[in-house]
Amino acid sequence: MSDELFHATTGSLWRTSFVLPDGLAQAVFERLDDLGLSIGMFEHEGDGGFQVERWRMEIVEAERPEPEAQRSRLLELIGDLVPDLPEFGIEEVTEEAWTEAMRREFPPVEAGRFFVHGAAHADQVPDGRLPIRVEAGLAFGSGEHATTRGCLLAFDRLLPRRNWRRILDMGTGSGILAIAAAKTTRASVLAVDVDPTAVEVASGNVAENGVAGRVRCLAGDGFHTPGVSHPRGYDLIFANILANPLVAMADQLARSLAPGGFAILSGLIDEQAARVEAAYRRAGLRSLRQLRLDRWVVITARKPRRARAPRRRRNG
Repeated sequence: MSDELFHATTGSLWRTSFVLPDGLAQAVFERLDDLGLSIGMFEHEGDGGFQVERWRMEIVEAERPEPEAQRSRLLELIGDLVPDLPEFGIEEVTEEAWTEAMRREFPPVEAGRFFVHGAAHADQVPDGRLPIRVEAGLAFGSGEHATTRGCLLAFDRLLPRRNWRRILDMGTGSGILAIAAAKTTRASVLAVDVDPTAVEVASGNVAENGVAGRVRCLAGDGFHTPGVSHPRGYDLIFANILANPLVAMADQLARSLAPGGFAILSGLIDEQAARVEAAYRRAGLRSLRQLRLDRWVVITARKPRRARAPRRRRNG
């Protein structure tokens, strides 16, 4: 979802926000995201600056919610996780305020050879960097630039390693990773997201960046989406999602990789990394490295070119 949402409404959106401690925020985010709400998760900026131990949750909707009804609705959805919603509030967001907030919340992202920017920073692309122009909006993904930057850095390291032919961006959001792949390889790139509006936004961003002929965008349910399965497998799969979906799709993702193919996994924080990595080891992938940016983690893993032969048991 992006600025186009304003043109389908009266020119305003409504933002519900509340603040949660670190130990609860990720679980609440995953619960509400799984329910299809447009939710963002941001480090909370208090009087003393950013407070890593507190996170601001934001839900943005086109219809104005009634405060008490909204509070009751949310507590019905997440009351088993949180007893209350501290610093709860609802505010109208005009198109001008939204645009300014996006510029403030989402400054340009520099990652290896890539420079991700919006229109406000189009004249600031450093020499030698590959620009990716994306207007930040509700389809940006998890709401944290660190995860996207981490995926781009991991991809930047992998680029010289092979001749890329088929790349999948699972959970594409606004399409940044798919665009980066199309701009730096000759691969056929497929971008998939469960949110049809995100796919619409990604398609627009793909066209804006001049790679519409190289990237196909699909809306659907992950690896069950018709057209995602490829008989020869993918050389690379991006999955910048969340920890629980990453664990759930581990076997499907591993089967979808070509022998020797890579996976770049993100959308998880420190304490979730071991669980995600273990799921992909069980699925047959080998973890190559972890990249940590603040508390966010990116895992790069690889599918062996040949299956390991089973160990023989010795008699006696």
